[in-house]
Amino acid sequence: MRILTTLALPDAGRARVAGIDVLARPAAVRRQIGVAAQDATLDGLLAGRQNLVLVGELSGMRTGQARTRALLTACLCALVVVVTGLAVGWRTTAGLLPIIAGFALVLFFAYSPSWVAACVGLNSKSPESAASFGFIVLFPLAFVSNALVPTQHMPGWLQAVADWNPVSAVTAGARQLWDNPNPSASIAAWPMQHPIEASLAWSVLILAVAAPLASWYFRRRTTE
Repeated sequence: MRILTTLALPDAGRARVAGIDVLARPAAVRRQIGVAAQDATLDGLLAGRQNLVLVGELSGMRTGQARTRALLTACLCALVVVVTGLAVGWRTTAGLLPIIAGFALVLFFAYSPSWVAACVGLNSKSPESAASFGFIVLFPLAFVSNALVPTQHMPGWLQAVADWNPVSAVTAGARQLWDNPNPSASIAAWPMQHPIEASLAWSVLILAVAAPLASWYFRRRTTE
């Protein structure tokens, strides 16, 4: 494998990749092969989109082109989610602006925990321990919310936790903007009566704490 990727010279014989001789034209061979990382990311300090840009640059793309491709990849992922929702029966009677606002609300909130994940990654000893953040924090936030079941059927103490869960606020806010059924509208808790404001408040609060902290961890990690 090292010979085929031009990282080592053969002792004898010849080797070709896509018809190109690895000894005669090693640079041309490198342009034909990609990067296959053994871990989930090429660089544990980078976010998902940044890793996509890095892969693009390693594949010979210009930085601007790699960033455009990464953005298009993210948009494609969002489109897949929307199409899947439409396929299983999701509909909205809201206008274009509320629909866009709903997606913006969800994406803004999704952006804020990425800084928390950056803090976890910068303090983790391995990619595996960093990946456990999703199971330990994100999964419980999703399950103990109104995203899957109405919180009215939960025990009293658990309902209070779910009603103040930021995921519940984002879910209720998106449902309100998209003019979808929102069972949480009958709950007296402030986040359920003002889900859009609560979603924005949670997102800004998380960003205000996690973004500077992640930057500080990064500077400390890169200067040690």
